[in-house]
Amino acid sequence: MNPGDVLNVVLKKHVEISESEKYWVAETSAGERFLIDSGQYLKYGFSVGQSIKVTVDKINCSGKIFIEPDHPVYSRGEVYSFPVSSVLSRNASEVSLVVKDVFDNEIPVLFHVEEKNEIPETIELLVIGLRKALPVLLDPALKDTTPFHENEIYTFMVTDKVMIRGEKYFQLEDKFGRTHLMPASYYKKYPIETGKPLDCYVVRIGQNAELSLEPVHPVFRPGVELDLTFGGLYSGDEYIGKRHRLYVLHDDNGNEFFMSVRFLEGKEIPQKMHCRIEKMKKGQALVEPVL
Repeated sequence: MNPGDVLNVVLKKHVEISESEKYWVAETSAGERFLIDSGQYLKYGFSVGQSIKVTVDKINCSGKIFIEPDHPVYSRGEVYSFPVSSVLSRNASEVSLVVKDVFDNEIPVLFHVEEKNEIPETIELLVIGLRKALPVLLDPALKDTTPFHENEIYTFMVTDKVMIRGEKYFQLEDKFGRTHLMPASYYKKYPIETGKPLDCYVVRIGQNAELSLEPVHPVFRPGVELDLTFGGLYSGDEYIGKRHRLYVLHDDNGNEFFMSVRFLEGKEIPQKMHCRIEKMKKGQALVEPVL
């Protein structure tokens, strides 16, 4: 299962873990089960026994799969009218404003308006995605300059290294002249140089088509299999280790790899393991055992 996969699920039941944790239990025909935060989708009108279509949004370092139900009104790739709630700022060609969706959720967007023109009460926006019950919006005028898809590789130019609120970032530019920021601290071992191209995975596409990027590793690629030595439970707190329980493994050259503890729960852990690189995240290789 991969991000972007579309599944048909049935809402089997509604469970309350605590006052603030309420979920729908969704199940595929193959018996795979997922939790959907019922609070986020309260206005979708879900009911027990209902069949819905969902998209795999992401899979985190622990292997937890997050799914996004289809919106009852908005479809990806379609243009809809949104009322303008407030104007935050404007310049000669662009205005930063807040619009409301059909459920009165407020969403900040950038919209191109000539300086001499008044800002309309309603604007048309392209729905490029859905995330946590909110449409991900883009000015249709930018559609041709944002042809990106999540989990695919694109080439960017490294134009600068800048300091923002005490953190260093690489400043990347796409072929359309749009600028994107990437934290530098995760990629200290990568041969990233200003003035040179850099291939990156588009990990996430946010509002206004803002991109979260992961540079292609100089050596390792997802899908590659290799033999690793088990090193124990990872006790560091850097990068991907901050929020997830992970094992650390090493190859013969001392390179570190990380594996979610869920893969080996209830099993005897061998000293040597044949593994497959599942993905790269924040400069680290996440692996899974090859059975």
